[in-house]
Amino acid sequence: MHHKTNRFFVRLLALIGLVTALSQTAFGQVISDSFKSANPNTTLWSLIQTGGPSVAQKSGKAQVFFPETSAGDIFYAGYASMPWIVGDYDIQVDYALPVWPFASGVRVGLSAVATDGSAVMAAERVSFGNNDYSSVGYPVDAYLAHYVPGDVQGITGTNDQTGTLRLARTGDTTTAYYWNPSSNQWVYIHSAQTYSGAIYFGLSAWSHDYCFTKQRVKVHFDNFRVNSGAVIFPITPLGLDAPLAPLAPQGTMPTFPAQAFQQGQNLPLKLQQMSGGQAMTTPLVSAPKIVGLSRDGKSLDLSTLNLDAKAPHTHNVLFSTNSWSWVYCLRTKSLRVGVYVITLEMSDGRRYDAGFELK
Repeated sequence: MHHKTNRFFVRLLALIGLVTALSQTAFGQVISDSFKSANPNTTLWSLIQTGGPSVAQKSGKAQVFFPETSAGDIFYAGYASMPWIVGDYDIQVDYALPVWPFASGVRVGLSAVATDGSAVMAAERVSFGNNDYSSVGYPVDAYLAHYVPGDVQGITGTNDQTGTLRLARTGDTTTAYYWNPSSNQWVYIHSAQTYSGAIYFGLSAWSHDYCFTKQRVKVHFDNFRVNSGAVIFPITPLGLDAPLAPLAPQGTMPTFPAQAFQQGQNLPLKLQQMSGGQAMTTPLVSAPKIVGLSRDGKSLDLSTLNLDAKAPHTHNVLFSTNSWSWVYCLRTKSLRVGVYVITLEMSDGRRYDAGFELK
């Protein structure tokens, strides 16, 4: 039974995509979404839906609807995160089940998905359906923890129609919880030794042909929070602004400005870090930084150069924030005449090159 459910997470991995540049310094902060806007926060979420279910933000909730005609080996709707988390984390989301027929076969989950595609951890509120765990003695309505690789664990019967799901990882141990309002405390579902690398997070509802009983279902999500964890947003840099030329991904030939610059003048390096169409600055992302500089094809030692015109007696390589932009005033007084390529690292660890010439 669990093998088909595992395929949902495999499909989810394919939809969100994989991130390979994960060597950057993480910038930790509390992230939350109360879903009050008319549309999803595209900086935080990518919408996922297939096979009949749909998701939309209405009345301050992320609402998932399953029509009776939902069908497929796997069908689902929900949100998958754009950023990822490294290290320990603690995430939670409220749920409500306004239309929740008996034994529907629908699963509601808060998940953490390995960015390398190797693992999934989830806290779930489920209604077992046909040919399901309830057919071998488990309660129809339950909480559980789900691990891939691995299986369903900690099945705990419940009648809750509203509640909160939580996942927390310390080291390589992930623990699933649900909130008990009567005792005003978190209730342990299960913990296991799991994947300890970078993860995406998501909230969704799904089912399968083998267990779905063709009944309408509505699920609401609210008050998502990253209580703790180093959250890293994927960045697309916009810039460098004129008089410099646009950045190019490292390894590709950058465009050079039409004119050479006079040796000794300061060059204004200005860019924006864009994510989901939004310009990102502190505290959501860390500063871009200079990580390489070459002249006429030969690498220079940054530790011997004073490049920051605003702090000429230091070896500072970090950009500073100016409203929604990032700026660095490049001091060329100590640089010789020649053709230069400067390498910048964005807050997500990806690197880009820009070129300029000093005369």
